[in-house]
Amino acid sequence: MKILIRSFKWLADGFVLTLILYSNSLAQQLQFTKIIATDESAIQLQWFSESNAVYRVEYASQLSNEILWETLVDGFPSQGTNTMFLDTGKYWTEPAVAHPKDDVQRFYRVVKIGVNSLPPPTVTITNPLPNSVLSGEVTINVHIATTNGISFIHYFVDGEEVEVGGADDEGNSNYTINTTEWPNGPHVVFVVVEIASGSSSTGEKISDEHFGAGTSAIIPVTFNNWISRWYFSLPGFDSSLGETQQVTARFEDYSCWTLEIVNEYNRVVRNASGNGFTMIFDWDGKDDFGFEVDNGTYDFILTADQCNPLQYQLNSNANIMRLSASSSETIAEPQLFAQSQNGSIVPLILYPPGFDTNNLTIFEGLWADYNPSVTFVKETIQQFAKFNVKESNIPAASAPQSTRRPRRPPPNPIKGNAGKIGVAYQGHHPDTTNSIPGFNPPPNLIGNIQLIPNYVLPYGHILNASNIASGFELMMKKYKWTTSFNYGDNQLTANLLRKPSKGGSNLFNYCNIGLLIGHGIRGGNQDFRATSTPSLQTYFPIYKTGVNTYDWIRMSEFDFGGGPIGLRWMGIYACNMLYRNNAIDMYNKGVLPINPRLHILLGEETSVFMYPTFGRKWASYMNGGEDGVKHTIIDSWNLASHDIHSVSNVVPIGIEIIMTSAYWPDCVNDRLLYYTENGSDDPSEILFWRQRVFPTYEKIP
Repeated sequence: MKILIRSFKWLADGFVLTLILYSNSLAQQLQFTKIIATDESAIQLQWFSESNAVYRVEYASQLSNEILWETLVDGFPSQGTNTMFLDTGKYWTEPAVAHPKDDVQRFYRVVKIGVNSLPPPTVTITNPLPNSVLSGEVTINVHIATTNGISFIHYFVDGEEVEVGGADDEGNSNYTINTTEWPNGPHVVFVVVEIASGSSSTGEKISDEHFGAGTSAIIPVTFNNWISRWYFSLPGFDSSLGETQQVTARFEDYSCWTLEIVNEYNRVVRNASGNGFTMIFDWDGKDDFGFEVDNGTYDFILTADQCNPLQYQLNSNANIMRLSASSSETIAEPQLFAQSQNGSIVPLILYPPGFDTNNLTIFEGLWADYNPSVTFVKETIQQFAKFNVKESNIPAASAPQSTRRPRRPPPNPIKGNAGKIGVAYQGHHPDTTNSIPGFNPPPNLIGNIQLIPNYVLPYGHILNASNIASGFELMMKKYKWTTSFNYGDNQLTANLLRKPSKGGSNLFNYCNIGLLIGHGIRGGNQDFRATSTPSLQTYFPIYKTGVNTYDWIRMSEFDFGGGPIGLRWMGIYACNMLYRNNAIDMYNKGVLPINPRLHILLGEETSVFMYPTFGRKWASYMNGGEDGVKHTIIDSWNLASHDIHSVSNVVPIGIEIIMTSAYWPDCVNDRLLYYTENGSDDPSEILFWRQRVFPTYEKIP
C-alpha cells in the first residue's frame, strides 16, 4: 500500500492540515493534484483518479495509533483523471462535523473503495453552459441517461454539495442555486448521480442490491453580482437559548441596503437597513415591535443599491470627512483602529466582512500615529478599495440588486427547534427456517388465524431497512429536526412498540413524527384476541437473534398520538399494514390505533418494495428538497413511494402499489411546520386517503 502525506500549516490561524491518500493497489500511487483553502476557510481536495472508480473521503481531528477515521463522503465517483471534493463540514450528522475553520487541525485521507457494480449513468448538465457569467438565482438543469433506477442527484459547487434531489420519470432534474452566496469570480459546477437496481419485498428476496454512480463534466462558470458572500452563520437557531442568526453580505461598492425577514405567510416581521461595503445583521428572533416571532422557516430578502457614503463628525476637533473606497485622502483624518490581543494595530476597515471583533479593542486615531510610512498606508487603502475589482474583462455587476435567502449551509433558515423524529426498523429477519417455530400461526396468535400470504418460509431479510431509516434521519436533520431515538434490529422489541395496556411503553409517542420499517402481514380471518370485539388485523412481526421465535404485534396493540413529546404523524413502511378489508374492519370496530391527538397514520394497502431511498425521499418532499415545494405529509408519503416504485427493475410486471393513509379531516393538509390540530374525538370521522402510486399515480375512492 502506498501512502502519500502532505502537511500544510497556517501558523497565524493555528490550523494544521494533513492529507493522506491511500491506494488499495500496490501498483499505483495516488497523488493529490491540488489543495485549496477557500475564502471561507473550507478545504478543497483534488486527486488523480481512475475512470469508473469510487472513492471515500475521510477525516480525523488527530492522529494516533488508534485513530478512528470518520467519513465525509462515501461512494464518490471518479470525475475522470482528476476528482474534486470540498470539505465544509456537516451540521446534520450526529455528532456534527465542524467546518474546517472551526477545527484546530484536520487530517484527511482518500481511499479508493472499488469500482461501480453497475454501468455508470450518463449525466449531462444542459444549463448553465461552460464559461457562462452568472448572476442571481440560476437553475442547474440535468439530464440522466441510465437503464437502472436513479436514487439521488447531488449538486456541487466548487466540490461542495449544496443539495440532494431526485429526477422525474424521464431522467430530468433541476436545482436553483443563489450565486450571491459565493465570492465573485470563477467557480465550477458539477452533478453526481447515484443509481441502483434490485430490491426486496415482504417474504421474497428479489435480488441483491447493486449500486453505481456517475458524474457530469465539470462546468466552469463565473459569478458576477453586486451582492456577494450572502451568508448565514447558523443552519438554524433557537433564540430561547440566547442564540442569534448573523446574516452577512458584501457589496461591489458602497451601498445602502435593506433587509426584510418574511414568514411563510409572506408577511414581513422584521426590517433592517444600513449602508457600507458590507452588511452584518444579528437577528434575535423578534419582530419590529420586540416580540418573539413563531418558530418556523423564514425567508430573507436583501436589496442593495449604490449610494454616496455618509458624512459624519468623528469628534469635536475633527473635520467633516467623507469615507470613500476610491479615495486615499482620508489618511490625515481620524480613523477607527483595532488592536488585537497580541498588540498589533491595524485600521478597522481592513478586517474582512463578518470578522468577529469581540476580542478587539477599537479606538479612534490617526494613520500617521500607527503607520510611519504614509506611502504604504496609501497603497493599503487603494488595494482595499479595489478588493472587488475583477482581474478580467467581465464588466462589473451593477446595482440595484435584490436577492432572497441563501441556501447554504442551511437549506432553510429556521428559528427554533423544528421538532423530534423517531425511527425504528427490523431488517435482520432470517432467510431460512433454522428450526424457528411459529411462522404459521405465530405463537401469540392463539386460534385459527390465517395469514395472507400464507408463508411457509420465514419472512426474509430486509436488505435496505437500515438504509431507509438512516436516509430519513439524515435528511430530517438537515432541516434541523432532532432525533429522539433510532432503534434497529435487536434494539427493537415488541414491548417497546405496544401500548401500556398491552404491557408496552408506546415508544413512538416520544417524538413528533415517526417511521417504523419492517415486515407487514395481514390476517385472513377474525382475531378473537385482538380486542374485546374480534376484528381483522394486520401484524408487525418482531424477531430477536438467538430467541428462536417471533413476537407479533397486532395493529390494534399500537396507540399512536400525543404522548410526552406530541406524536402527530406516524408512518409504517411495511406491507399490507392498512390493507383495505382489514383497515375498514378495524375502523368499523373502533380499533384503529389512532387516538384524537394523532393527525395522520400513514401506511400501505398492498405490498411495497424496500428501495433504500424511500425514507430520504419522504423527508425531502416534506421539507421542499425535491422540487422546492413543501408538500403535505400525505402527498410526500405518496410521492416518495411513487418515485421509488417507478425505478426500473424494482417492481415486477403486473404488480400494483397502493398507499393508504388514515387521517382526521382537520389534518388532511398538514405540513411539517404548519398544521391543524384535530378537533374531533369521534372515530367515525376518520377518513382514508388511497393513492395508487404504481404503475399510475392517481387518487382512488
